[in-house]
Amino acid sequence: TGCEVFGPLVEPQPWIVELPALRELAPSELPRGTARGFEFKAPVIETPIYMAWLEQRVRALGATLRTRRVLFFEEAFLTAPLVVNATGLGARELAEDEDLHAAAGQVLRVEHTGSDRFWFDFSGPQPTYVIPRANDVVLGGSLEDEHADEAARRAMLEGIRARCRKLDPQLANARELGTQRGLRPARSVVRLEAEKPGPERMLIHDYGHGGAGVTLSWGCAEEVARLARSWRDG
Repeated sequence: TGCEVFGPLVEPQPWIVELPALRELAPSELPRGTARGFEFKAPVIETPIYMAWLEQRVRALGATLRTRRVLFFEEAFLTAPLVVNATGLGARELAEDEDLHAAAGQVLRVEHTGSDRFWFDFSGPQPTYVIPRANDVVLGGSLEDEHADEAARRAMLEGIRARCRKLDPQLANARELGTQRGLRPARSVVRLEAEKPGPERMLIHDYGHGGAGVTLSWGCAEEVARLARSWRDG
């Protein structure tokens, strides 16, 4: 169970009414500086645990996992007639996609404060979220220039600390455990489409999910599978 809050003059998206166990927060429950908020239930994952689980599931279904460097799609087609291009930022070069770019972001981890409620506030210029996990709490986030200097990165971390503490004051004295910075594969829209380089080959592109990779993953995977079945069945 967690909450999403909205600043003054920011209206929630209409689809919020579809969320499970939805309840609008009373004014006394709202964090300082916010105008509206909603409590609801949603899945929360711990990425390292989840990714390991996904790998185990794939292996259990009979797949073989190999890691290799591929510079051209022709190299991939030497192994299989069906290729799914889910290379993230690698698609900039592999698919020669100039629309794809890196969107840098930072998070920091703090010790658990005892609260298991997540918080979201996406109504400001930077996304703000507090996500409790089993052994820590993840605080974020940011949208930054890929080549931001060290001073700009430190300033962004300070901003994350301040915004998250406003959402959840219990975080004020939480001991910090570490920070992370990464690059998201961002694009004007997700590229999910099929093309046929030859009569006996199928190439499916699936990349450009930005910071919503987990959110969109199952739906995109289902569409990739549909395209693959359509090609296989002719």
